[in-house]
Amino acid sequence: MRKTILAIALASVMGGTAMAVTLPAGDSKNNPLTGVTAASDATLAGTVVQDSSTPFGGKGINGTIQVRVVKSKKTAGFHYYWRISNAPASKGAINTLNVHSWPGMTAYEVEYRIDGMGNARPLTVSRYHNALDSNPKEKLINFYFDPKLAIPPGQSSKWFFIKTSAKTSSQVNLSIYGTPGFIANVTGLGPK
Repeated sequence: MRKTILAIALASVMGGTAMAVTLPAGDSKNNPLTGVTAASDATLAGTVVQDSSTPFGGKGINGTIQVRVVKSKKTAGFHYYWRISNAPASKGAINTLNVHSWPGMTAYEVEYRIDGMGNARPLTVSRYHNALDSNPKEKLINFYFDPKLAIPPGQSSKWFFIKTSAKTSSQVNLSIYGTPGFIANVTGLGPK
């Protein structure tokens, strides 16, 4: 009995049971992220089918966003990954990524990778859709970093992702927010 309890405790401390957070359709609350590894979620293993890096900048913040599409070996669905790097000469931190035009009628699994590069991690994720907005078809998935730490100059985020069952991609808009009052808009890939 004692050995069983110890084994369960060790598995939970070592992240053996960690899974991605399910983000239900229509969910607008901030959902906490805890991080996963490829060892804890076998669906993350896959083949990189697209990898690009796009520079952004203005108002004292410059950096790059890397967008990666991975085809899961287990599900054959595309997983969309992002990693943001803040240039050493930037004058502020980066705290949010909004992924625009995301199909909104399904639940997605989202999380960040503990076992990858980078040091800043998103703390929470939410969905946003408001039919009364100026663009009523706009649907967002928002990744929020710790407002006190965020992604400071000279550092980068961990890889964070959305798992999908999509088999093809299309262009989506990405908005990167930082302090003080910084916003950059770039394009990347999302499910078609």
